[in-house]
Amino acid sequence: MQKRQKWAHAALQGEFGRSKVSFDELVFRQFVAGELEIITGGKICSREKSGRLQLLKNGLLLGNNDWGIVHNVYGSVVHRVEL
Repeated sequence: MQKRQKWAHAALQGEFGRSKVSFDELVFRQFVAGELEIITGGKICSREKSGRLQLLKNGLLLGNNDWGIVHNVYGSVVHRVEL
């Protein structure tokens, strides 16, 4: 059974959420902002929160070097969780 996950681009708020952004248009700052919205929103379990924090941590470590890699890994991980 597939479980829809909240994606970073769909969780954007404030200045980042003023216009709709697709996953392919997502930039690194939006990824961080969207993930922080999901993590701090209080609607996820502790296991998901821990996983998202780890994914965010890894993204922050790699983000300044190659956003393309982080983008692809993030998309792959969230898609696999949905499946």
